[in-house]
Amino acid sequence: MQTLTKKQKQVFDFIDLYIRENGVSPTIDEIRKKLKLKAVSTIHEHINALKEKGYISKSDNLSRSIETNKENFKIIEIPIMGTIAAGYPIEAIEDRQDTISIINSSIKSPKDYYALRVQGDSMIEEGIFNGDIVIIKKQSVAENGQTVVAIIDDNEATLKKLYREKNKFRLEPRNQSMLPFYRKEVEIRGVVVQIISNPKIEEEIKIQKKTKHGFKTIDLFAGIGGIRMGFENAGFKTAFANDFDAPCKQTYDLNFKDSKLVVEDIRKLGIDDLPE
Repeated sequence: MQTLTKKQKQVFDFIDLYIRENGVSPTIDEIRKKLKLKAVSTIHEHINALKEKGYISKSDNLSRSIETNKENFKIIEIPIMGTIAAGYPIEAIEDRQDTISIINSSIKSPKDYYALRVQGDSMIEEGIFNGDIVIIKKQSVAENGQTVVAIIDDNEATLKKLYREKNKFRLEPRNQSMLPFYRKEVEIRGVVVQIISNPKIEEEIKIQKKTKHGFKTIDLFAGIGGIRMGFENAGFKTAFANDFDAPCKQTYDLNFKDSKLVVEDIRKLGIDDLPE
């Protein structure tokens, strides 16, 4: 089950307490007054979020019909102890900053766990993005291939995949553009057991998927190399090139009539200069 925001947890906690004390659920207006919110619509948003995440069930047309689904989960509080680098190592500083409420029926003893905010993008192919929160189980050993909190170079922390080699450790990122670290000594401070996505990042991804550029033909900016390959691979209709001599352009135009090549100094192009 998904985690709750701080406000969603406040709503859930009030509903749960109210039901235990009164035998029925509170009304939307009672929830609004308890949380000192002005808009009823805001409460509806929180209620809908709790339903979607599986924390409650509710009959749409009945008052006081909210029921908690506590038999399906266990809510626990995990301390957020700082930031962990998913990139270049940073100084390891344990400083309790906040707590996060999570659902995890497999966690028997919350004191054996802590959370860290992720900084960097070295683990994106593992589904761990900048701004995410990772839940860590405290332990000093790990199996090959586990994602660990590793302390290297005296007191620098990093989040990486751990692999043991003959006489050293390999700390491997999950980002093709980054190289692994090799160290003879590594201190393990825990293993990742859960990833909590940054809701802002999720929303940005949704926006990017929905957003379409306004251009119809200008899809590729390129030099001489790879222009035709770019057209074929991506179905582009128009390319702009800084440097392409006239005979080459003429040959291109004669042979590739399904696309258009424009040779200009692209720094001088304005929107009005673009072909329809």
